[in-house]
Amino acid sequence: MVKSLCFLNFAVQCVAVVAVASLGCAKQSAVAGDGPEHPSPVSEKPDPRPGSTQPTAIIAETPKAKGLVEALNAYAVMRKALAADDLPTAKAAASSASAKVMALQSHFADKADEVKAMAAAAAKVGSSAEIAIARMAFGEFSRTLIGLVATDSGVAGGVVCYRCPMAKNYQKWLQLGDDMGNPYWGAEMLKCGSKVPVKS
Repeated sequence: MVKSLCFLNFAVQCVAVVAVASLGCAKQSAVAGDGPEHPSPVSEKPDPRPGSTQPTAIIAETPKAKGLVEALNAYAVMRKALAADDLPTAKAAASSASAKVMALQSHFADKADEVKAMAAAAAKVGSSAEIAIARMAFGEFSRTLIGLVATDSGVAGGVVCYRCPMAKNYQKWLQLGDDMGNPYWGAEMLKCGSKVPVKS
């Protein structure tokens, strides 16, 4: 009887050790990027206060970089609105974003076509009658903006780039902080995504 109880106690301890080890491996895999496809992000810094003009950690010492920051601020309003399923606010922000983008033309003369495409995408967000169409246009805006931001290390170092594998078209977007909010799905899959490099 005593031997049976000892064996049972030993078996319970072994199961507990295996469970703890498995949990530790799962956590390490998630951190390494091998875990679930949609891990919950760790919030390291919040988005800037509403109305702030200079996101934390962005270095914008040149006119080109300052122009990118202005475009990013307008973009951030659109992104937050789409993540909140708020089409009217996204549409209202789109006109400001379009104006900020057009101001980039003088800084990106060699990328005039991309800048015009981004302004057109912002205009499409502004004219969208359905949030799904606005989200597709926002994706095109994101594609070009990410390419421009990647050309300036001071700006790129202060943003976070996410990718949602479930997005139907372009899958990446930028944020000025780590509190992830997926603009392509909103409340339906708000935390679907993982961090990726701005340059890829």
